Amino acid sequence: MAPQPKGCGPKIQAKVEEEMKEQPFEDVQAVDADDVPHTVARTRSRCLPVTTKRYWSSIELSLVNVDPKVKLADAYQQYVEACRQHQITARNQKAFHLRRYKMMQ
Repeated sequence: MAPQPKGCGPKIQAKVEEEMKEQPFEDVQAVDADDVPHTVARTRSRCLPVTTKRYWSSIELSLVNVDPKVKLADAYQQYVEACRQHQITARNQKAFHLRRYKMMQ
């Protein structure tokens, strides 16, 4: 019999003894041997996080539509689509708006 912890009654002692009993051995590898290993697909983020500070590359700058006749939302949508085609992460709309505003002046 295991030493009884201080302040424990017979019910708690019975639980402690049950927990101390060894569990039956189970060969997990034999059960999972037929399974195909799963590979995790790596993805790139579509937008840069808001807290990220990074210089605009020349490719990114070339994707910005500075035509004043085009609405901001439409220009941003074109920018995001162009970024997907070039496989680069897009900036958020606020960063895009500030850069477009500076380029238009």
